[in-house]
Amino acid sequence: MANAATRTYRRILKDARICSFECTFCAECAEKRFANLCPNCGGNFVPRPVRPIGKLARFPASTKRFTKAHAVCADLQA
Repeated sequence: MANAATRTYRRILKDARICSFECTFCAECAEKRFANLCPNCGGNFVPRPVRPIGKLARFPASTKRFTKAHAVCADLQA
């Protein structure tokens, strides 16, 4: 489970959105930039489930990052 947004790298502690392929976006980007449709697969977003605190030690969040440029995110590119 990713702990940062796919495009902005914003750390996501709560209120994240995922698609069926587990692309992870902050709620603001999912709603305002992508109109609740994943720019990678076209599927809808749902609230990301929360991993119970007691499971994080054995099953930590992934540190591997995957990114993909999206036209609506051009203003975020450095």
